[in-house]
Amino acid sequence: MYMENLTNSGLVEANIHNIVVDTVTTLLKKKWINTTSKAYIEYNGIGTHDELLNPEYIQENVEIIKQILNKIKDKAFEEMV
Repeated sequence: MYMENLTNSGLVEANIHNIVVDTVTTLLKKKWINTTSKAYIEYNGIGTHDELLNPEYIQENVEIIKQILNKIKDKAFEEMV
């Protein structure tokens, strides 16, 4: 209900790294794609949206987050050189 009534406008001028799971509809993913002027990158998470940080799924999803942060760090380092 919250998402259905949420109104956002404008564009984010940053890359969006989105961890998606089977329970996220294609419609919601398309909304994120259209909210940035930069790159939109998807990663397959484990669990449902409400379970991403639950004990049985957290380790796998933390690994995905670490990969994302390392990717951002490496790109920032390349741009500095």
